[in-house]
Amino acid sequence: MIKAEDWAEIRRLRRAEAVPIKVIARHVRCSKNTVKAALATRWPRTSAEGVAGQAERCRGNTIWVMPDTRRKTWCFRIRVNLDARSPIPKEEEMVVVVDDGSQTVSIGPRGSDRQVLVLRGSGYFTFEEARRQGERWSDALLVAFIDTGIGADFGSRTASGSFSPQFLEQISAKAGVQAINDEVGLKVFPCEPPAQFLAIRAQASVVLGANRLADSLRKAATQGAAAAPDQAQVAYDIWSASMSVTGHSARLLVLMTGVETLMTQEARRAEVVAHVDGLMGETKDCDLTREEVDSLIGGLSRMKWDSIKSAGRRLADELEPKRYRGLSPGKFFSECYDMRSRVTHGRVPLPDRAEISAHATALEKLLRDLLRGRVGLPPV
Repeated sequence: MIKAEDWAEIRRLRRAEAVPIKVIARHVRCSKNTVKAALATRWPRTSAEGVAGQAERCRGNTIWVMPDTRRKTWCFRIRVNLDARSPIPKEEEMVVVVDDGSQTVSIGPRGSDRQVLVLRGSGYFTFEEARRQGERWSDALLVAFIDTGIGADFGSRTASGSFSPQFLEQISAKAGVQAINDEVGLKVFPCEPPAQFLAIRAQASVVLGANRLADSLRKAATQGAAAAPDQAQVAYDIWSASMSVTGHSARLLVLMTGVETLMTQEARRAEVVAHVDGLMGETKDCDLTREEVDSLIGGLSRMKWDSIKSAGRRLADELEPKRYRGLSPGKFFSECYDMRSRVTHGRVPLPDRAEISAHATALEKLLRDLLRGRVGLPPV
């Protein structure tokens, strides 16, 4: 006999995620025959028939009916789309991250689709508990991705359609399942009846070390990973998006934008600010058109703050004593900044493709190291 929550987990894994029976058996820690028996019954069998359930005869078959007093449990599911350079190998399957006997958290590909990663949790007694734990694990997953160098979309870059509530209700009624839109992000739902996630269009499959990711995720959750700052979340999204950019110049520009997201410009010395204020006053009184005055005033007001290049060098210097292409972090950023200017403004001599590609590759590592620092991890 198996517990009701194990029975529910077996049916959900098989019906909603198309997980192989042998993998389910290993996940639930039971035999393959037990998994097959659970899939063949409408309700979990129990040894205490009079208390926990009772057998009824219906058309020659035994159907096990649980009493109304059985406790409802909730599940969460987090779906992320992996970028093209962060594939899941074909041999990877579901990996159990945590199993304390009542709640289980596992991670792995969505069925045969190696481009989509799913993090699932089950066994929570309230919706709020499942939602809270889902948000906690989502924060831990982001830290684990940064730690392992995996690019992924948590939903901010995905434009996907969804089925109407009426259609989902019809599917649920006909199939005896919970029909749920298969959308990127966090979903919370009852563990029973089994959930069936429906997508309007399939994702392309590509060929992540799930075990390594599970180790990092387990560590992040154990250490109480906090939500990444808003700037870091935006920068991570840009860093992930850069993995799908094929052009060397475009990739360099995208990565520079990610670094700039993490910058903080500081005010210049009081003497400099006073001098700029004087120039702004003279400009307002000069004999120029209103459009010209406004343009000059806007440029002068920005001079009260240090430059993007100076702010970037200061930010990059946080990574000392690391070296990027043999240079200190600050000097390497300056090179990338000058290269970006040459590319975007057509300054001669233009850098060649090999030079841009080499800088973009190192800049990707620098941005990842900055992101690791924002979530409490050391540089790689």
